[in-house]
Amino acid sequence: MCTILLDAKDRTRYDSVISFALRQLLVSQPRDDYRELLELKIIFLGGIPPRGIKFIAPGAIHHARWMTKALYSIKIWLFRRQFKLTVREEKGLHDVCLFIVLLYVRAWFTAPYAASSPRNVLSFLNMLCTYNHQAIAKTASVKFAGHLWYLSEELVGLSFFDVDLSVEVKRAMVKAMNDRDGLNDPQKRVQVNTSTCSAMSIEDKEH
Repeated sequence: MCTILLDAKDRTRYDSVISFALRQLLVSQPRDDYRELLELKIIFLGGIPPRGIKFIAPGAIHHARWMTKALYSIKIWLFRRQFKLTVREEKGLHDVCLFIVLLYVRAWFTAPYAASSPRNVLSFLNMLCTYNHQAIAKTASVKFAGHLWYLSEELVGLSFFDVDLSVEVKRAMVKAMNDRDGLNDPQKRVQVNTSTCSAMSIEDKEH
């Protein structure tokens, strides 16, 4: 099986990504392609899904559904020796697959949880800002910066109901709120400097 070329120093990170996918597979998935994406993610990183290594025949592709493109991309990479790909095409495919499995899949599957949305959105931005593929990180960060309404000063209050956020962080959030003068109406959408967002935190009163 042709999987990703692993760097030993990143093995721990890949293992945590696989663990996330395995936990998601324990949850009832509303669509078969959701389950398939999680299983392909595990296979891509060198793991074995609970149902074993198997592949579903490719289905229809449509511009409106990004997941289909993700499924095709990972399958093409896994079976890349059966295609006539140029060096440039193979590298580009590899980079896209890495972005999908390391960053985007987690963001997608955690999106439905409203209380954790501010934390998850900020975590995704943090990872983008430190992602080692600068071209992909810059493009995705600029695009994602236009969809940050979950990070508004009003909706960030959802984080007080986030069970995965520590009491210490929530207390820091309250302190940050008290330290603000409160004279100005909050922004409807936070403005983020994508070059420095790696230092942002949910309790940061400057954001």
